[in-house]
Amino acid sequence: MAEIGQGPSLILEHEHILLLLSDGILETSSTGGEQFGLDRVLETVKVHRQKPVQEIAETIYQAARDYAGNVVQEDDMTIVIVRARGE
Repeated sequence: MAEIGQGPSLILEHEHILLLLSDGILETSSTGGEQFGLDRVLETVKVHRQKPVQEIAETIYQAARDYAGNVVQEDDMTIVIVRARGE
């Protein structure tokens, strides 16, 4: 069995957002063949950052689907968002 290593620690400050997503979001293609990409994802997060994380995830997903139009998505589209709370 493969051993799982541990990378560097990540410390999130109050209200920081951690975004994890599969390449299926980034590689969603438009009818012209252009990919949705990281810049569009980050812009969506920036615009909606004050909303609940579930709403941010749904907005990213819907933006990617709208971008694709009627192009069939063949990859998974997974989004996990964590917002740090506390001091």
